Amino acid sequence: MRVRTLLLQLLFTLLLVAPGIIRAQAPSKEEERAMSSQQQPHTAATPPLCGTMLWYAAHHPSSSAFSAGPDADKVRRLADIELVCDSRPPKQATLLSPGGHFRLHYDIQDSTDHVPLADLDGNGIPDFIDSAAFYLEHTWDVEVNQYGFLPPAPDNNRGGGQEVDVYFCQLDAKIYGFAQPEEDNPTGANTVAGFLVLDNDYVGYPTSGIEGLRVTVAHEFNHIIQFSRYRFDFSQATLYEATSVWFERQVEPDIPDYLQYVRLFLGAPQNYSFATQRTANTVDGYAHVLFMDMISKQLGRDIVRQIWEQFTTANTSYDAIDLALRNHGTNLENSFCQFADWCYHTGGRTVDDTTYFKEARFYPTMKAANVLPFDGTNDLSMPTTLWPLSFGLYRVLTQPDGSGKRDTIDFIVTNARTDFGHGGPSLAQDNASIEISATEHSGSRELSTSSGKVYFKLLAPSTQYCDDIIIGGQKPLFPTAHVAPQPFINDGGAQLLFGVNLAKDQVRKAKLWLYSSSMASVRVMEIHELDELNNQLGLAWDGRDSRGNVVPSGVYIYQLSINDGEPLMGKIAIIRK
Repeated sequence: MRVRTLLLQLLFTLLLVAPGIIRAQAPSKEEERAMSSQQQPHTAATPPLCGTMLWYAAHHPSSSAFSAGPDADKVRRLADIELVCDSRPPKQATLLSPGGHFRLHYDIQDSTDHVPLADLDGNGIPDFIDSAAFYLEHTWDVEVNQYGFLPPAPDNNRGGGQEVDVYFCQLDAKIYGFAQPEEDNPTGANTVAGFLVLDNDYVGYPTSGIEGLRVTVAHEFNHIIQFSRYRFDFSQATLYEATSVWFERQVEPDIPDYLQYVRLFLGAPQNYSFATQRTANTVDGYAHVLFMDMISKQLGRDIVRQIWEQFTTANTSYDAIDLALRNHGTNLENSFCQFADWCYHTGGRTVDDTTYFKEARFYPTMKAANVLPFDGTNDLSMPTTLWPLSFGLYRVLTQPDGSGKRDTIDFIVTNARTDFGHGGPSLAQDNASIEISATEHSGSRELSTSSGKVYFKLLAPSTQYCDDIIIGGQKPLFPTAHVAPQPFINDGGAQLLFGVNLAKDQVRKAKLWLYSSSMASVRVMEIHELDELNNQLGLAWDGRDSRGNVVPSGVYIYQLSINDGEPLMGKIAIIRK
């Protein structure tokens, strides 16, 4: 047995419900190796997922989150097969964790669910359970004490006390674990208590052994917090999973389990929408941990908690995200357009560790959904089919001219539409097309390539589409504008940013003209260096006219010119506070 101070012995003894002394520190390397010595590599083509939404599918087969869509039957069958221990099964032993926040229930013999029995410190408790108790308390400390999320609600003594109950069962590497809500045990107007089910050894998982335990604890504990203190509404599954995977990253930053989802996502981002709620059978939601990474890097880690605080009363998870982002001067539409650009700059396109994702160089390079040649003799139309809140990469290869020069033109097209309600697996896709021509047409934009001029136009069904263009690895010197926040709450102190997709060193002059709906001049501004607001570059306006007066509510028209180029035009809505 390790040497422990008498004070710790006395403190922990007061918390015990089973003989032995509870671990007060992380397992040693020797113990971790012993617990992982029999691990086998995971060979499944599709990574195992969290079982929480599978549980919901099994118990709510008519739910709109799972009853529609091509995979609805598959999801329900998976739920019937893979979920075990979903009824608080009696176990042979229990243990209270060091901080008293968790009660662990486990088997030690003659059971398919028994945990590994190695006990290298000789305290009478399997090292696997000792470690689980330690990492559960560590997770509580990070998510509740450090990040400020509300602690799980008490469960009315259903497992022997008010602690969070944790049951260890053989899950056969089909699911990592699950957080089960108990709908007959409400904790508020729209919240319920619940308990955790974890695998009994984490053999055969993509991240196996003690590391598999650690990331699952971080993930599933956050689900308990979500539905017991903020909102129980699994129709909004993608926010639940994106947040729980994000907390894997915060609690266990040295375990890159999330990469298995990121690899699939960046291999075909057009297939995975934040809006479809298909978390029970695809990586939708899980891989959108990258979106949470982006906004938390831009706005600070508290933005994730602020989203959940908004979600307690917002109609949908997307309303909650939008409201939280608007409090920081941006919105969901603009942020998702930025997200597509961040995902493009991964793998071989990584710029550095500061501009985009910190670990972008470890991610795969985002793949193109379609690649077509363009020889300049005939117009080219490249169709795109995208769900709301999804994007794709579409590539055009110009044919070499007499000099042998050719270019690769990458179009990152994002459907940033947010007016789709709750979303769901039966959500319709939107059709758009990229039109390429060697001659100028109405509404087209000129692209200068090494093999000559090309004209481009995006035909989209919604104004909430955006595009980024990269020619030969470089962004062209024409701007696209994203105005945020919209609508602009004009209180005389806030700022509206006319954001552009250019770097500071690409802009020598930016000029803005603002007009009323009757085309009366309101303000003319000119800057020679882009402003920066909430990690976005552009031209910032303080909501005042040329006389310094705060402008009234209404719809305004703007023109924005960069480097004396053709002005971009658009409308903005202003609400005077």
